[in-house]
Amino acid sequence: MPPLLFKQLIDTAIPRADLGMVNLLIGLAVLAYAGAAGLLLLGGYIGTLIGTGIIKDLRQALFDHLQRMPLAFFVHAKAGAIQSRLNTDVLNAQQMCTGHLYTGSVGSITADLLVLSFTLSAMLALNWQVRLVTLAIVPMLLVGIRLIGRRMRVLVRERWSSSAA
Repeated sequence: MPPLLFKQLIDTAIPRADLGMVNLLIGLAVLAYAGAAGLLLLGGYIGTLIGTGIIKDLRQALFDHLQRMPLAFFVHAKAGAIQSRLNTDVLNAQQMCTGHLYTGSVGSITADLLVLSFTLSAMLALNWQVRLVTLAIVPMLLVGIRLIGRRMRVLVRERWSSSAA
């Protein structure tokens, strides 16, 4: 919304020297930014509440499961591997829920998809040629992300193995 307001400001209000329209558009832009910030804070708060609840339940379920394991399991398994696995799995789930794993949480991914859809819609409404050129870059980005993702998986497995050792 704010970029469209600034477009209107630059293309219409300033060339006409309409101070009333300038003030209105700037006020609307400030309200739009404040509303976006408020929604971001609210989403973060709700996501944190949900994420901490999930992590609490996950930790409790892991502890209960570990208590029911037979003694033979603990004799044959390496203590470091068990502890590392439990900590790593819970930590990864916690990071995914609270938004600290690599790029963000499920909530931030949803928000990013909404922003992307609104941005693409605005680009289509304003200039479809620019949207077409922008979307032509996406396949190259996806190839790069895929290559980096493969390398990250190898590095994460190495880290888990060294942590378990």
